Amino acid sequence: MTWRSFKEARKFVHSLKLKSGTWWEYTKSGKKPDDIPTNPDLVYKNKGWISRGDWLGTGYVQPSKRQYRSFKEARKYIQSLELKNSTDWNRYCTSGKKPKDIPSRPENIYKKEWKNWKYFIGNEFLSCKEAGKFLRKQGITSQGQYERLCKDGKRPNFIPATPPKTYKLKGTWNGWGEFLGTGKIADQIKATKYLPWPEAKKEYQRLGKKYGLIGYSDWIRFLKTHKNLLDKLNIPAHPWQTYTKERVWREMKK
Repeated sequence: MTWRSFKEARKFVHSLKLKSGTWWEYTKSGKKPDDIPTNPDLVYKNKGWISRGDWLGTGYVQPSKRQYRSFKEARKYIQSLELKNSTDWNRYCTSGKKPKDIPSRPENIYKKEWKNWKYFIGNEFLSCKEAGKFLRKQGITSQGQYERLCKDGKRPNFIPATPPKTYKLKGTWNGWGEFLGTGKIADQIKATKYLPWPEAKKEYQRLGKKYGLIGYSDWIRFLKTHKNLLDKLNIPAHPWQTYTKERVWREMKK
């Protein structure tokens, strides 16, 4: 059998104005010319064949062969919609508003990156570090600003309403200062990281010898310029308030 050229065959098929899925019905109707193949994808392979949509003139492209946004970009767009679940997603897909470069079945297209619907839609919270970074980019740098964001209903659903409670359970919460990048760590957070008294005492005594600290007034002057050093050593500026059961000042001077 000598087939028509791909260009001529496709031109003829376009004239039929068939819809996607009706090609096989047409080939069985007895109306198809003999010099146009039933399996054009095989006959015209490497001879111009692109896709069934191109062959019929519908423009339809198989989902697996379409050019989609990256998973990261698609996920960012979907999360901006603040959908609640996959049901909302399916409803959105049939609304006609979905961009063509975002797949209706993302779990099939993004198999390597796919975790679950919560992660894709945004009902799964970002890590403490990622959430803080996101908020800082939005200009949120204080607890008060974040609380206003929540009150105004503008909080993204991938960030918890109460970060301290959520991230404390995961062991990643170190206060609003670290979360929003101000560098200030709450005293109660610092207290959990202070050295136990026997180890702290050695550090205080070492500082006393190094800086010639003799009494309380010397220590107060020292604090004005060396608080960052104490933070690095994980010892409090006012040890008598932290180690309440110890005879701190007397021990520090020994």
